[in-house]
Amino acid sequence: MAKYSILIIKTIERFYTGAGETIGIIDNQLIRERITEFPFIQGSSIKGVFRDNASDKGIDVEALFGPEPGRGEEHAGAVYFGDAQILAMPIRSLKGCFVWATSPLILYRLADRIKIAGLSIPSLDLLLPKLYSQSTSVLICKDSREILLFNDKILLEEYALEAAISNELTTFATEIADIIFSKDEKKDEEFLKTQFKQKLVILPDEYFKYFVKYATEVIPNIRIGDKGTTEEGSLRYTEHLPQETILYSLITFEKSRKPIPGSNKDQVLTEDQVKSNFDGLVTALPTIKFGGDKTTGKGLMRLKIWG
Repeated sequence: MAKYSILIIKTIERFYTGAGETIGIIDNQLIRERITEFPFIQGSSIKGVFRDNASDKGIDVEALFGPEPGRGEEHAGAVYFGDAQILAMPIRSLKGCFVWATSPLILYRLADRIKIAGLSIPSLDLLLPKLYSQSTSVLICKDSREILLFNDKILLEEYALEAAISNELTTFATEIADIIFSKDEKKDEEFLKTQFKQKLVILPDEYFKYFVKYATEVIPNIRIGDKGTTEEGSLRYTEHLPQETILYSLITFEKSRKPIPGSNKDQVLTEDQVKSNFDGLVTALPTIKFGGDKTTGKGLMRLKIWG
């Protein structure tokens, strides 16, 4: 029987993964869902990055991820990567510097994925029914009034929005922060965890869709020629997800299809052994680089496995 985990991905540096086509003035746009326009990371991209970084970690790469390209017909891998979906994105705030924004649709998706994985967040089960009748107010945590509100409104980018305090969100923010951020002695993680508990907000879906489309970072790039000057026509604009964006991916583990080296052809890794190997790989790779522009300091991520 298949096993599951949730892979938590937190951006340390701004991140770009391209859509392969451009509409409008941005030359290199983030890949997005067609219906919601939420950015995501393709599961195939995540698999490729793990495969590239696994060869020197003492695991059977082909058993976990399948043969090298060109030999794919031999057997499939044992680890399946779901697309990494956005969980919370930083948005500028007049007070508090920024917030981590999420939305009802995102939280319903999260609840569905963690149910598949056999996991649970009790406070999320209490929060979701409150979102059915949500108005156009932005929901904030109980202790965030002084931190985020100005005249009882929250000012995100150029918009002043009505805000309402949610006790259920307060409890959920604390519980999900313990899942997202490490519980060890990393002081940077402890700081971000405290901030997250105070600054997680729930936007109506249409608000979130607007901000996740128009409040990303757009960075200009130019190419320098052999003479040390800008090459004419080389200006390009690239869209990035900002630092501190949080995503997650549902990971599925099945028994391997490649025999264990030195054993008979029927002896393969079990689902638990595959999962244990992958968990060990994530532990060995607490940070990893995703997406384009890796050589210019972008795409650095921190990883955590849950489940």
